[in-house]
Amino acid sequence: MNQSNQLHQIIQDIQSIIESKTINDEQKDIKIREIYDEQKQKDKDELRKLFNKDAFKLIQKYVYDCRSGIEKIQALINPPILAISTVVVYTHENNIKIDYPNRKRRRLSPGGQDEEVKEASLARKNEGCLIRCNRGDELFRWVLNKKGLTSTSIQNDIISWQKAWRKHHQRLGLFEEYWISQGKRSVALLNFEDLELMIANFTSQLEAKDATNANQANCRSALSTLFQRQGFKKEKIDGVVLQQIMKKPQAGMNKPIKEEQIWNYDQLLKYIKDKSDQKMQLSEIEFLVHRSIVLKLPKECWKVKTAMFKGLDTSFTVIFRPLEDLSICPTQRLSFQMNKKKIKDEKLPICWLVSKKRAASQEETSKAVHIVMKICKIPTGYTVTSNRSSSMTKSTDQGPNKTEINRASRHRKGSQAVVNHYDTNLNDKIIT
Repeated sequence: MNQSNQLHQIIQDIQSIIESKTINDEQKDIKIREIYDEQKQKDKDELRKLFNKDAFKLIQKYVYDCRSGIEKIQALINPPILAISTVVVYTHENNIKIDYPNRKRRRLSPGGQDEEVKEASLARKNEGCLIRCNRGDELFRWVLNKKGLTSTSIQNDIISWQKAWRKHHQRLGLFEEYWISQGKRSVALLNFEDLELMIANFTSQLEAKDATNANQANCRSALSTLFQRQGFKKEKIDGVVLQQIMKKPQAGMNKPIKEEQIWNYDQLLKYIKDKSDQKMQLSEIEFLVHRSIVLKLPKECWKVKTAMFKGLDTSFTVIFRPLEDLSICPTQRLSFQMNKKKIKDEKLPICWLVSKKRAASQEETSKAVHIVMKICKIPTGYTVTSNRSSSMTKSTDQGPNKTEINRASRHRKGSQAVVNHYDTNLNDKIIT
């Protein structure tokens, strides 16, 4: 039996096992393993000849899992095609397309054309990417070996790259494909004089093929690193021409600069004024609710005492008692809210420093300002508050005018820049 007949016999046996309905999946796995082990015990070298080199390592994975299907096995056995998209010629019989024996598919759209573009599967795309990475790895090792480095030194150099090596060796494989397409060999890289011209032509071709800006920059970085390992100077690799060509990809990779609004002190005061106006606009009943008194009674009961109307003898008392269903129990919610605040903190100031066990000074109350800014939906940063020697509250106590407050608070990076350059940048009298 020749190799072709033996190959089809193995496929038919596996296919019959997978399509069988009399045995379960575990029995299918056992029978497929027996077929594979039988072929492997006969002649391992003959089995390697039967399958191609790349498929031999992957065939065992898919043969051991019968649920992956016969199509994956046949895709591995067929010779690999490196192109991403290829033109495949099919023969048609009675408006039925035949792409491999023993299986027919109805054509999606009838027509007289016998050629169509068929996109490669994900497995073949990954295989092409793996081959490109291997070529880049071989090129890098070969160049450094010609330089005189040992295999151990080359491996240590690759390890020092860490995660960057994953993308660099793929870009080197892409460059090798370009270099071979130009009719040149790898030996020419050892004595090539104009390295800047080589990288410029390669990146220009990538741009013509609609490569991304990051891909062009990574290719340039990988080639520059390779040539620097060979001993070439950076000035010879990265010249004026290459820098001019790479301006467009680098500009495309930069993040757009957004304009930042300058928030002044008046906006915070406006928020406080709005809150005060909202409080005055409350109805009489709502205002009285805000003045309610909540007391805790025995047996997990709570008493809420409020007033319905202004005047004497208008008090109204409601007692909440616990319920079996805690999800709708009002006392559970009140207990949870009151327990969040410890008894020892009830009489302490709002801005209390726990670590220092004292009230916060005017310079240390920026946290309260940040809370108000957060409610106002103002980004908290150095534009309004900073941790320098003079805070906004202290500046207000000194009685400056509006212009001086804006100068002291509008600086982008207040603490660092003001300490060093406040005399020339801000020119204010507050920071003293």
